[in-house]
Amino acid sequence: MLLAKLLSQSEDESADADLIMILRKQSEVSQNSATKEDAMNSTKSINATLEKLSARLAALEQSHKSHGLKQRHGDHDHDHHEGEKRQRLN
Repeated sequence: MLLAKLLSQSEDESADADLIMILRKQSEVSQNSATKEDAMNSTKSINATLEKLSARLAALEQSHKSHGLKQRHGDHDHDHHEGEKRQRLN
């Protein structure tokens, strides 16, 4: 009788251990899912920020190029006027 009781207790402990393992695994899966979702959201946020920065950089480059062209035209106009002044003086 005692042996039967010990065996049944052992089976109960084994069943409890299995149940605990299952609950732990479910918890791990839930945490991994949450972590994966957080990672995906973070990645989306990073990508959105990179797109904004790329757009700002492109706008700055375009502005710089445009300013450079204006600067060159201004220099050309200045040189042209200086050339006209020299011709008048000669």
